[in-house]
Amino acid sequence: MERSITTGDADELGLYLTTHSDDKEALELYWSYIRLGQEGQQRYREKCGPLLQTDITPGSYTWLNDPWPWDLKGE
Repeated sequence: MERSITTGDADELGLYLTTHSDDKEALELYWSYIRLGQEGQQRYREKCGPLLQTDITPGSYTWLNDPWPWDLKGE
């Protein structure tokens, strides 16, 4: 059975690596989780716009536009 990887998984591995920094397998897994999270956030931004307030573009403060992503019909 598969389960979703969460940001908590990366956080837990980060804590583990604090005391086990020589564990190469855990380090590789940690960075794969980080990359997956970044890719998922990028896909969301491309489809729906900024995910966080810090994702806004310089020169404006428009990070929430109507319609909201969950209001879109038929997508």
